Amino acid sequence: MNILQTAFNDILPDQPTVVREDVDMYRDQIMHGQPTAPIAVSVTAQNNLKITDGHHRFVASLSLGQPVGVTITSGHEPQPHNDWSNVTLISEDDDD
Repeated sequence: MNILQTAFNDILPDQPTVVREDVDMYRDQIMHGQPTAPIAVSVTAQNNLKITDGHHRFVASLSLGQPVGVTITSGHEPQPHNDWSNVTLISEDDDD
């Protein structure tokens, strides 16, 4: 499942971009059976789950149809992006 630029909102992003090379690195690790760390999420004041660490692992896992380990951190966080519709894949070579 490719969630970038979609209305996927089960777990929300906290950044506007993900780097293609990082996603590809995690995809390779997953495809070769290497474990990846779980993503960290927090609960927002609106009771949504927001990624605080692991956007690239999340995108890589979902793109391969693999389950994603999740660790929920305590405390409420500010409201994240509404969904993944404005999150884009960039290359490390792209200018900021």
